[in-house]
Amino acid sequence: MAFLGLFNYSKPGPGVDKNAPKKKRFFLFFELFFRKFWKLIQLNLLFLVCCIPIVTAGASFTALAYVTLKMKDQEEGYVWKSFLRSFRQNFRQSTAIWLLLLALAESARLAGSADGAAAGASFVAMLGLMGAETILGFFPLAVLPAALAGALMAFLLWNFYPARLLPGAVGCLFLAGAVGAIPLSIGRGDLALLLGLPFWAEGLAALLQGIWRRAKGRPLFKAGSLDAWLRRKGGPVSVFYVFCALALAGALAALRTAQL
Repeated sequence: MAFLGLFNYSKPGPGVDKNAPKKKRFFLFFELFFRKFWKLIQLNLLFLVCCIPIVTAGASFTALAYVTLKMKDQEEGYVWKSFLRSFRQNFRQSTAIWLLLLALAESARLAGSADGAAAGASFVAMLGLMGAETILGFFPLAVLPAALAGALMAFLLWNFYPARLLPGAVGCLFLAGAVGAIPLSIGRGDLALLLGLPFWAEGLAALLQGIWRRAKGRPLFKAGSLDAWLRRKGGPVSVFYVFCALALAGALAALRTAQL
């Protein structure tokens, strides 16, 4: 049917030439982005709402990644249905991994007060992760832990005892996120458990301290935490060496696991 004799909406269009050259990825990205702009807004709003209880953030991240990958492959259906289906299907394992990442982040924050401990342990962990990704064949992704290791090596010049710069709570959370999330990006969450060994030790000591204080009414460790106990026994520098030794043990275990 033509409108005022000008526009015939029932007439078929020219279609797409099957022999037309493929568009470059740069232009294809923006074409898909603007085509799916409203769907991306819906997806992000849905993600934010599902993250409100905090404990469900892991499942929300998983569902967000699932729908985004489907959109990239031109396979998505309804955003809401796809998101909620992935949210339900992956809730248990995603929530478990999310809680482990939160525990790792809090443990790293506790270790951040000791000069060089968090940065030194993360430096060794990044070297181990770089080697593990190289063994597993993820060569492009190995660049990220290599770059972080280089940055941490420079930071340690200022963070080693006596520290003139400290990573702070946000910096420690970032380091824990790198140790935990990069292995997850290649589907090897078991490496995060090994590479975060010094942080797990700090977190376990804090957990035992809290349980003992609640049960007995007195602290289990007079020093209050693992890094404080190490400072009392061997001085401030001993914390750095012990944490790096634990990180090295975790890195070697991760390399051995990657070879299996």
